[in-house]
Amino acid sequence: MSAVMIDEYPTQLFETNIFKNFTQNDFNDKFHIDEISGIKMDEAAVSVGQLLKNHKLLDLLGVCNIHNHFHLKENEIVLAKASVANDNDSISHFDINMTSPNYLHLKATNLDSNMHPVPYMWAYDKQSKMFFALQFFDGSNKEMKDRFQKLTERSESLINFYQEFVQLAENLGLEDNLGIYLLYADIINKKLSTEEFREITDTESREQWVYTTPADKFKQSIPTHWTFSADCDGIIEVVCMQMCSNKTGTYHDRVHHKLG
Repeated sequence: MSAVMIDEYPTQLFETNIFKNFTQNDFNDKFHIDEISGIKMDEAAVSVGQLLKNHKLLDLLGVCNIHNHFHLKENEIVLAKASVANDNDSISHFDINMTSPNYLHLKATNLDSNMHPVPYMWAYDKQSKMFFALQFFDGSNKEMKDRFQKLTERSESLINFYQEFVQLAENLGLEDNLGIYLLYADIINKKLSTEEFREITDTESREQWVYTTPADKFKQSIPTHWTFSADCDGIIEVVCMQMCSNKTGTYHDRVHHKLG
């Protein structure tokens, strides 16, 4: 499959030489969600969080455990759209205890010339030693477009982060697992300290729904997203959005790590 022909990166980011174009093959070659259950990445994620802090990128980027839930066909991308639930939504897709009507809908989508998707999640390719976009936001989402623009404006910080990220990932043997993403959880619900994120995946239709419910505790989960925030004392608060496999939920816990 050839690279998807989209304007993924403005010149300022393209010229960093740390990004390559998206292809469905690269997406499909990533680990399936069921294959990453035994990979422990919490400490590695915190180490990447330290790098993000050092390079002043904590407000824009988080760390993710790269995987897929399904494969893409030629000319498809995973496109995320922020939506609002209504009475016509299938109850099979949403928990009756949703704490916010806002949710994220992700779907394998055919790319067309009228779309201007915004890359928001990147995996690392150890052959080319470059990042490539794994998933995209709907181009009409102004908040994500603004965040991507802010990332572009920090291209120098991003290059410095990349150099240390590659070395860390190689030393840990986690080049296929560690990735980064533009923060988006607050678009769904700003009450990150009291809510849990859950995700439902329909592998037949190849779509997913991410939403929030009241805080609870689930025993079986796979950590996939880490978001970091630093207080005035330099404490990094790690918000772990944890994901289970198909037809199950995701949630996050809040823990604290002192990162100097």
